[in-house]
Amino acid sequence: MKINPLVSRAGVTKLIFTAGLINERMTISGHIGHISILSRNL
Repeated sequence: MKINPLVSRAGVTKLIFTAGLINERMTISGHIGHISILSRNL
């Protein structure tokens, strides 16, 4: 079975985009956790 290169490219782009969104969300929640820890120490 041959995969259409355009379809696979769209799939890869979607995968990268999804991974980027998850990474961004984790980073934001990490920053929020870091800030809450810092404010607790003040």
